[in-house]
Amino acid sequence: HRATWTKMLANALKSVRAAGAEIIKCACPQAKMKISHEAAAAWKSGRLAIGGTEDDLPDLPARPVHPHLVDKIEESGPVTLSKELQMLHALAHIELGAVDNYWDTVARFSPEEHSLPREYVDDLVQVADDEARHFGWLDAEMKRHGSYYGAMPAHKRLLSHARNTQEELLARLAVIPLVQEARGLDSGPRLIAKLKSMKAKESARVVGQIVEEEEAHVRVGMRWFTFLCEKQYLNPAETFHKLVLEHFPRGLPPPFAEEARRRAGMPPEFYRPLVCKD
Repeated sequence: HRATWTKMLANALKSVRAAGAEIIKCACPQAKMKISHEAAAAWKSGRLAIGGTEDDLPDLPARPVHPHLVDKIEESGPVTLSKELQMLHALAHIELGAVDNYWDTVARFSPEEHSLPREYVDDLVQVADDEARHFGWLDAEMKRHGSYYGAMPAHKRLLSHARNTQEELLARLAVIPLVQEARGLDSGPRLIAKLKSMKAKESARVVGQIVEEEEAHVRVGMRWFTFLCEKQYLNPAETFHKLVLEHFPRGLPPPFAEEARRRAGMPPEFYRPLVCKD
């Protein structure tokens, strides 16, 4: 295992786009997190170049045997974990998906071809590193309770977002930070309240810290989505509406955390017209 790890890390540290490719091809969540932290530190210190196009990127990120990925958790059989652990496991699965999605974006889309500055890569690498740290917190909290990531089934639909948006960077930014991360702002306070009602103070603290940091991730999405729209003379809100309805035809479910979204730079005209009608 040590030789494999050494080879994976050496491949990852060839360039920041090579790091992204190595992370999404790695099936072990803990190894993904270690490579993510190492690559982010190397990028921030100036030791990594951006790198060229990575060949043979998978349509879907690699995953371990467990958790078993299903369409509907409720149809996958009895779940023996406590409600607290079920919530932590579901959130860990989301954070792992975010790690893969951001590194996939770094690896798959050339900043040069999209006329994006180095600051764009800085932002995405920082967000990917944040998500890896969040997964680590949740993994540690589950282990503190005698459980682990993989102890129950998880939704497979989260993996589809990378595949469905791999042809267009605007679509990727719309779906990942501006829909999925923003949904975390909406649902986070309710999740924290549920954990507090269960007297799960430490889990509530961890989740609260994660939700607080997600605002910056939505802000990153807004920054570069708007940047690309302006480069292409597109109206950002109208373009967002079009892309969201292509991927989520029913629209977005309320309620929205309007104040958190505002702090993240997302005005109401972005999401209010997309509210689900049923």
